[in-house]
Amino acid sequence: MEGDEMPLSLNASSSTSPRRYEPSEDIFPEMLSWIQDANTDQKLAENAVNHISSKVERALKPLETTYVESQYVKALLTTWAETSLNKAFSYLEDETTDISKEMSNILDELDSINSVEDIDTKLNEKTSQLWTWFNGGRPYIQLILEQEDLFKNTPRFAILLNEYFKKVKRCFINKVFSRCKNDIINDGLNSSSLKEIHFSSN
Repeated sequence: MEGDEMPLSLNASSSTSPRRYEPSEDIFPEMLSWIQDANTDQKLAENAVNHISSKVERALKPLETTYVESQYVKALLTTWAETSLNKAFSYLEDETTDISKEMSNILDELDSINSVEDIDTKLNEKTSQLWTWFNGGRPYIQLILEQEDLFKNTPRFAILLNEYFKKVKRCFINKVFSRCKNDIINDGLNSSSLKEIHFSSN
């Protein structure tokens, strides 16, 4: 049986018999809810397995554990990506922000980082706007960095992490250029804005 098709029976809260839950329908939302619940304790992969185990009221089989871990990884990466993008978009959609003054630095920083690890090692926490955007996903990004065996030493999860990172990075770039384009249109093709765009693109 393939892990992605593995059914788990989560106990319903009522007195009726537990119903069958299709993982693609139920386990991922359950993982999202659990990860995003600030009132629960640590959100490590092993805690996720224990959480689901408590739901089914039994120890999980090896294949079930593997499946839960995969859904945990997807839920954690999804949550990190969404919170980071929300942080960036909130900033860039604020019309009072003069992005032309920061565009060159932001694009240079985006060009300098190629992994999640680079966020903490190559970006200045105190001065980098990009660091603030990426870390809008804390504590989620910290969970990724702390679980090196899961996200770095497990090939399929390392690949998935890299895919999410590239998508977030690409969204940042597209949003920055979109904001600058809108500013130029709104400013009536102001020459100073055009100068900033030309400089940042080189």
